[in-house]
Amino acid sequence: MFKKKMERFINETLTGDVQKNALDFAAWLRENDMRLERQTVGYWADKIYFICSYKSEYVCYIAINECDENNFVVWSDDSGSAWFENPALDERTREIALNNVNICDDPSACGSCKLGHGTPQTMFGREYPSVCLTALSFTNPDAETVACMEKLFEIRKADILGG
Repeated sequence: MFKKKMERFINETLTGDVQKNALDFAAWLRENDMRLERQTVGYWADKIYFICSYKSEYVCYIAINECDENNFVVWSDDSGSAWFENPALDERTREIALNNVNICDDPSACGSCKLGHGTPQTMFGREYPSVCLTALSFTNPDAETVACMEKLFEIRKADILGG
């Protein structure tokens, strides 16, 4: 179930196009029956951070103002699935997705990756030696990038439904 809490945080902390695009994405999540759960323990206790899932499977993670003011970040989860290896995408969507692959080039910078480093992955038909467990990272996505994220997360949703 979608909670309007995230929209309240977006309205209270983001401005301009960042706010508009974040609200558009939040509306898409709601329309697609995504569940958002705010994380309020450990490292995330004092931050505005949500885990997004569909049918108990992770889809993405969302942070608001985590690093900078007026900052909206969405990360995908690689989920141990091959959903992002080579999906059918138009060329522009594929280009946007490739520009947002989360390369793990500094093993000490991220706590998400196993043993402090990424893993080899094929992302949208391209091979990478070290991709973070949060395989895609979108910071302050513009409207075109939000549309790309929605297409990608539709593919993830189909992956979940397909088992």
